Amino acid sequence: AVVSTQSKQWYQRRVHGECLSLFLFISIVNSVLKMFNAASTNKVVLEKYLSLPQGSRVQATYIWIDGTGQGIRTKTKSLESKPSKVEDVPIWNYDGSSCYQAEGSNSDTYLHPVKIYPCPFRRGDNVLVLCEAFKYNQEPTLTNKRKACKEVMDKAKEFAPWFGIEQEYT
Repeated sequence: AVVSTQSKQWYQRRVHGECLSLFLFISIVNSVLKMFNAASTNKVVLEKYLSLPQGSRVQATYIWIDGTGQGIRTKTKSLESKPSKVEDVPIWNYDGSSCYQAEGSNSDTYLHPVKIYPCPFRRGDNVLVLCEAFKYNQEPTLTNKRKACKEVMDKAKEFAPWFGIEQEYT
């Protein structure tokens, strides 16, 4: 069969283009792999950032249960000073639709701090803030079981109830 010059040129461009595309794809994959490799924790770099002076400011890491009831979410806020009690930590909000806790039309969800602890992961006076999540209308989110539990426990506090959690292993 006779192959025209145009067909040969088209074929060469196509093969060259596919090879170039494959080459670019391999280059991109290699670059991404290098980035992930470089992203592993470098203890020298980590030490540099952990030892930066914070002054009186602290990082407050808000922690709450997401809309699945099984996931934990966090969000960090800079505060001007270390809170001395949970009432010193401000209520904060977020888009609850991203955590399966709200519809897109009314997605404002509010984090109400209930307990603070010193942060064991960061140096200084940084804190972990355990929170309850509330919808835009101040009703608890579906996975906020703490509110109902606290109401019951407050009613029975003169009886000093004890309870425990049993972990089942299978």
